[in-house]
Amino acid sequence: MLFKRIILLVGSIIGMLILFNTDFYQHWFTIYLFPAETPITEQFQKTSLDQRKERRYGNTYNLVTFIKKTLDTSKFNKSEPIILLPPNNYLASKHLDMFHLPEPAEFYYHSGIKSVWTTSPDVEKANWVILPQGTASLVFVPITSPAQLHEILDSFKKFKPTL
Repeated sequence: MLFKRIILLVGSIIGMLILFNTDFYQHWFTIYLFPAETPITEQFQKTSLDQRKERRYGNTYNLVTFIKKTLDTSKFNKSEPIILLPPNNYLASKHLDMFHLPEPAEFYYHSGIKSVWTTSPDVEKANWVILPQGTASLVFVPITSPAQLHEILDSFKKFKPTL
């Protein structure tokens, strides 16, 4: 019985070593389990929920929280905001690779604000949009008319939303 347990232990260790030597899991292991970017003492100083989310989700979390703060202080907040998210391929075509917009469910998770993709059946309800401005920034503007919405959708139509 002891010999059987030893064989199972050795087999499981070898299996885990093989698993973690594949490219996908090796990348995951080094990125999420052993990130050596900051010293442990600095990590102990940044333990609030927002600081941990910012570290975990990066630029995506910062962008979504900025949009939430903008809406909270906006005078255009007449009704419940629904944000039209441009496809990430569209942003890449405008050389804005540093911005990666999350899917609507993740956007809602971080901000509590509804958002739609350009292919959503509820796209007509969108009253805000995120648009590129120049080569290094995004603007967040209200949609004031259905004609403006259709003009924006026409500029997005050759790009499909992807994660």
